[in-house]
Amino acid sequence: MFASARQMVKQRASFNAIPANPAIGSQVTLNTNGLEPCKNAQNFTGRIAAVSQTAIVVADVGNPAGGFTDAEYLSFATMFDTLINPLDIANFGQPSDIDHNGKIVMFFTKQVNTLTPRGSSGGTIGGFFYERDLFPLVDTGDLRGCAGSNFAEMFYVLVPDPLGTFGKPQQKQDVLDVTPGTIAHEYQHLINAGRRLYVNDAPDFEEVWLNEGLSHIAEELLYYHVSRFAPRQNIGITQIRTNVDVWNNIQGDNNARYQEFLARPSQTSVYGNNDNLETRGATWGMLRYLADHRGSSDGDAWQQLVNTKLLGFQNLAHVFGSNYLAQIRDWAVSVFSDDLTGVTDGRFVEPSWNMRNIFPPLVNLQTNQPLNRFPLTVVPLSDASPANLNVVAGGVAYIRFSVPATTQASIDWSAGGLPVSGLVQFTVVRTK
Repeated sequence: MFASARQMVKQRASFNAIPANPAIGSQVTLNTNGLEPCKNAQNFTGRIAAVSQTAIVVADVGNPAGGFTDAEYLSFATMFDTLINPLDIANFGQPSDIDHNGKIVMFFTKQVNTLTPRGSSGGTIGGFFYERDLFPLVDTGDLRGCAGSNFAEMFYVLVPDPLGTFGKPQQKQDVLDVTPGTIAHEYQHLINAGRRLYVNDAPDFEEVWLNEGLSHIAEELLYYHVSRFAPRQNIGITQIRTNVDVWNNIQGDNNARYQEFLARPSQTSVYGNNDNLETRGATWGMLRYLADHRGSSDGDAWQQLVNTKLLGFQNLAHVFGSNYLAQIRDWAVSVFSDDLTGVTDGRFVEPSWNMRNIFPPLVNLQTNQPLNRFPLTVVPLSDASPANLNVVAGGVAYIRFSVPATTQASIDWSAGGLPVSGLVQFTVVRTK
């Protein structure tokens, strides 16, 4: 955070804010530097492409040819009015309005494309929000000025680039498909930051892992709304197949990040100080579990997590109770035990998703073959054959063993020949 916020001095008339109803085709200059907040501004010209009741869509005039039409830009603005804006507000709160135009600026710019280099084998960065745009350009009473600020409620969105002129090639239809989820994701970040800065009098922005987890919840909530499913329905592959495109375009990336976590659970901290894909996937799964076990509906869980001065662990404790770490432990168990027929303890069940049913039919995009399994890394343990494990703080290791009928077994744990730290907890779940 650039500075602690107490009260914003209202010296806003001097800032170059975008008006509420700019003329279509008029131009604005916006800083798109996505790496440095307040210096080395990368100013690019944007054209007002669409204006709706709650959104202003700006298109970078330097975007590659063959991109979105003004009609498509208007469709994004209309979708924001009718779907994403009311959905995110209902779950996270009203955005701030520092520029007094009552609207959110969406800047569709090739500069987002440059964040995913050509030849990259991983995922694509679909957009970003930058807290710097909520800061004044010059110092005020309690806020440090940021010369690179655009002083607007805004975020930045990927554009089509089939030839890969500005990064990894992006086909128009692919970008068109994923943009709604991107908008819902970035809008949560904007609401979260704006309310902490100007409404909730918070001392800092939310910790990265929890903030990203909430934005992935925003994507999930959009999926529920569009698919007409709901949390706590134990959604499996049958339900997903009723509208595969909706799942692929909105929720599929959440599951992909969750799969990254499943592949390396012992090396992934669910509250790690990073925004790695596996951390995001784990945090999303954990937040969904906590909300599912908090009540029969999501209720005000997401609102409470956003509208507070608390951060990170204290925020979780405030919403989910002082035993939140025990609940996270139970979630970690549920990752393995959910939807196994031998598991009857409700603590170890995930009400919203049947992951063991979803993952096997999913297709590996590199091999074009179904996974044919639940991709959780599990370490086998057999008699007199020790398993050596390294578990990061906030990580979890899964060990499976069997005991023949009418016999007994014991498990011995050690850390380099010494007793294992009391910070490491062990849970044994019988699945058969």
